[in-house]
Amino acid sequence: ADVVKAHPHEDALREQQMIFEQDRFEAAVAASKLAAFNQKKLRRLLCVSHSDSSALYQWRCKCPALQAIWEEKEHVTMWPGIQFGEVDSRDEGRVVGISFPNISESRQPLSEDVLAALPANLNALTRLTVCDRAITSIPTSLGRIISLTTLNLSDNQLTSLPAELGRLTALTMLDVSKNKLTRIPAELGRLRSLVELDLSNNQLTSVPA
Repeated sequence: ADVVKAHPHEDALREQQMIFEQDRFEAAVAASKLAAFNQKKLRRLLCVSHSDSSALYQWRCKCPALQAIWEEKEHVTMWPGIQFGEVDSRDEGRVVGISFPNISESRQPLSEDVLAALPANLNALTRLTVCDRAITSIPTSLGRIISLTTLNLSDNQLTSLPAELGRLTALTMLDVSKNKLTRIPAELGRLRSLVELDLSNNQLTSVPA
């Protein structure tokens, strides 16, 4: 039997059609992903906890140092170092993490007043990072944030820790390395959930049994 060969132009047209269909499919997938991303982003903006948002704005108003870090024009979800619970998570829209930029980024030290004014009603806050900010002391009020599971105070100028940190019974990680600590309060022995404690690079002479 004779083999009927397609005209070269027909093959080229079919190939172009296949490429066109593939490009259209990929474009549709990309558009779908972008739409889903934008919907998630919008939902996140709308679902930010009103109480947490108000607490953050009030906190910023009390502390000029925070106003320098978080510009007036920005929405709370855009403030650097503030982490919110993911969409569809248990803590959706709640503040779950706060991380202050270090001195090299902010170009100014962080006063104890900023931490003392930290809102106690951020009861979904689990992570607090205050590294390389030249702070010399920690306010006793930090012991009120009992939801904390991770507290990083490394690379500062701390000479002591308040006994009130012993109230943070949910804490699993405490990093106070690279400070000037000479002693550790015995109350830290109450941290029954603690699995990681970094005391390195301090001036400790003894550690409570």
